[in-house]
Amino acid sequence: MSLRVNLILADEQRSGSRVNLRSFIRIATIVVPAFLVVVILQQTLSSMLLSSDLASLESRWSVLEPKQKQAERLVSQLKNNQKLKDELDSWATSRPLWNQLLAATMETTPADIQLTALRVTLPEPSVPPKIPGLISRAYLISIEGKTSVENSMQVVQSMERSILEHPVMAPLMDSVRVANFAADAVSSNEMSRVFTIQCVLQTLPIKEKR
Repeated sequence: MSLRVNLILADEQRSGSRVNLRSFIRIATIVVPAFLVVVILQQTLSSMLLSSDLASLESRWSVLEPKQKQAERLVSQLKNNQKLKDELDSWATSRPLWNQLLAATMETTPADIQLTALRVTLPEPSVPPKIPGLISRAYLISIEGKTSVENSMQVVQSMERSILEHPVMAPLMDSVRVANFAADAVSSNEMSRVFTIQCVLQTLPIKEKR
């Protein structure tokens, strides 16, 4: 019979494993602070790099900002100039040939009629332009005159017909009518009559610029 005597007390007994709770705690107390230090260093370095980049961008912007504002002013000025140019172009390219129109008006005026005024007005367009920036225009011409012949109304109507049949004026007209015919209040001649022939020109298209 064999005997076995345990000479190690219970509180003196150790585990045979190389890793135990105490060694794990020791490792953690070293690794975790080191990891935190590395993370903090990385964040600090990133922050310094970002600050440097921001300072560089601010420096570049301080140089470019006046140029950028100047460019904005030039673009705005260019747009205004272009708008003015388009407006002037629309006047130049949608007008009738006034010299021919005035000459035709004289040709259609009977010998018994004395012209007293010729007014050209330009009402606001009732439809938007087909070409942005370019406005088609429909002129209104009022021909005023007087006559003192016996058949004065027929003479005025003959002038109205002549306008509608004239090769220069007819293609330009949208409508022609005797808008006013009345006794001449300032004349002592009882046969004297004043009249107004109103001519509405067609909306003139924008001509192609050469």
